[in-house]
Amino acid sequence: MSDPAAQPVSVIVIMRNSSSTIIPCLEGLAAQDYPIAEIIVVDNKSVDDSVPLVEEFARKCAVHVRLVKQASDGGLTTSYNMGARLAISPLLIFAHSDGAFPSRQELRKLTEPILRNEKAIASYSELLMPQELWLKYPFWEKLCFVRSVGRIVPTMCGKFDCVRKEAFWRVGGHNTERFTATCGYGGEDSDLSCRLSQAGAVIRSSAQVIHLHDISGNFSIRSLFTTRKLLARTYGKILRFQGMQLTFDRFLLFVRPGLAVLPFVPHLHLVGLLFLLLFSFLNSRPMYMNRSTLANWRILAVPVVDIALVYFETFWFVESLLTRSADAKGTRCPPIK
Repeated sequence: MSDPAAQPVSVIVIMRNSSSTIIPCLEGLAAQDYPIAEIIVVDNKSVDDSVPLVEEFARKCAVHVRLVKQASDGGLTTSYNMGARLAISPLLIFAHSDGAFPSRQELRKLTEPILRNEKAIASYSELLMPQELWLKYPFWEKLCFVRSVGRIVPTMCGKFDCVRKEAFWRVGGHNTERFTATCGYGGEDSDLSCRLSQAGAVIRSSAQVIHLHDISGNFSIRSLFTTRKLLARTYGKILRFQGMQLTFDRFLLFVRPGLAVLPFVPHLHLVGLLFLLLFSFLNSRPMYMNRSTLANWRILAVPVVDIALVYFETFWFVESLLTRSADAKGTRCPPIK
């Protein structure tokens, strides 16, 4: 479909060890009905076969695909900034290598708010994890993302966002000092959203992206705890960076710490334990309602793992709140609304 109002975009895809998802991501981009000037894939020192997969795809793709290899592991922020520096279009699309697109119209939907509103400097998509994808995960990956299955979450999280290049650099791009490859937390997306929202209009679009995460089938219980540790530390750091303004979403971050403390309150030991068990059931309800997971012997361990995660995540959440960031500084910023 040709559209004289459409402005070709530069798509920046970042990847590290993304062999199970990078091709679905690139195929979904190449199939979009919106003009793409280039796809820049920035590899962050992958040690799997992600790079040869992209090289093979680039040879066959009608859209120009450029593979850029980082000299060292600099984390997500350096990859995004490198891609933005190389991009030729004034409109940047930031995409994760584990994102797929449910239709050919998603890129058009994403750019629409910016093209029709000259005051808009960024737009973001809706993140979803369909049940049919979740059902393909191994058991512990299902548990890891049990709260995401079937939900639609509008968020500027770097999975599929559009930003005016001029505005991106005007706010300083991604903060490579605060968010490094070894800092042990995320939140670079929230940090950028925060600064962009202070500089201009950041608008939710109707575009959607499917969070594939990892479809290799190699997700173990160790992977579950590693992933949840990263998320817990990220939530703590976001509160530390952006202040403690009370919102419903932020209130929910303290549910687990509250549950962790409750069994140790005098005269509430039994009540606290019952609340932990109830939380486990409500939190992991889809696991008990699916035939394949219910028939798996690991289902017996779910309440124990859920309760262990409450304490595990609480520890890392509090640790992240109390420890300094990689840059040991940073101004507070109000949350994006």
